[in-house]
Amino acid sequence: KYEISSYETPINETICVCINEKYGILDKYGQEIIPVKYEMLVRDEQFIKVKLNEKWGVYSKNGKLIFMPKFDSISQFNNGCFKVTVNGQIGLISEDGKEILSTR
Repeated sequence: KYEISSYETPINETICVCINEKYGILDKYGQEIIPVKYEMLVRDEQFIKVKLNEKWGVYSKNGKLIFMPKFDSISQFNNGCFKVTVNGQIGLISEDGKEILSTR
């Protein structure tokens, strides 16, 4: 059913999969942790950034949605927050999805 990304190394007992050029994350039992619907995934030990309709969002490593894909860009997690942009406006979002500095 799934195509395993050939370059993908399991992280936290999960693996990135692809169906029809859409990506998601499965656990070691084959259950979806992150739905297989994203154009791109970028992950590290703590977070998974997802891209959908040219917008970025973030999940925790356990598959909890932190914030929906709504930002034009998003930085690596640093000093307790993500730096995000919308229409050139910079904002800061905490690791639990709260706006520290709005992009408005």
